[in-house]
Amino acid sequence: MPEPKNKKGHYISALLIAAATCSSVSAQQVSNPMSSDPTAEQLIEALKPKTGPDGLGEARGIGVAQRAKCTLRRPSGARGIGLKPISDVVTLRKIQFAYNSAEILPEAKHSLDELGKALASNALAPSCFQVKGHTDGIGSDAYNDRLSQKRAEAVVYYLTTHFNIEPDRLDAVGFGKHHPIADNSTEEGRSHNRRVEIVNVNVGS
Repeated sequence: MPEPKNKKGHYISALLIAAATCSSVSAQQVSNPMSSDPTAEQLIEALKPKTGPDGLGEARGIGVAQRAKCTLRRPSGARGIGLKPISDVVTLRKIQFAYNSAEILPEAKHSLDELGKALASNALAPSCFQVKGHTDGIGSDAYNDRLSQKRAEAVVYYLTTHFNIEPDRLDAVGFGKHHPIADNSTEEGRSHNRRVEIVNVNVGS
């Protein structure tokens, strides 16, 4: 459901950048918010790999957009463990869904379109990404795991069908309510925890 308006609404709807860590269980530390309506260019800059595919610095062959060779298949229940983040983690708070549903709300489409343009760009064409769904703390672990997985898959489906992005470049994973970044005892905190994140991952060839 759309997030309620309040005096801190500009934080609730902002796109935030969190420092990526290799741990899949630690909460991300959130930095200052960027624009609430980010452009494809801003997303490209945030999602560029901090190191090249071989981990030895910037990718070689600049200007040549080679197709990504992704091996994103994970054992069931692995929750993305083993996928190494190589960019900032981008949190898109304007990607919202209908209540208790994976239906993407119309107001989320612009943010998704900008994300699609970024992922389809030459700058990010050689990269693979993990799309992470997160919920607030209301409801059971099992219910929220399923809901967040379906929401992450809905984002991936939108990107692959609207921007001709190869499905094997995107890994959808639901983290349920296991990685809160705010207090689930308040509505404001819960609104922060309901989020979609995307990160560039090094998965090998």
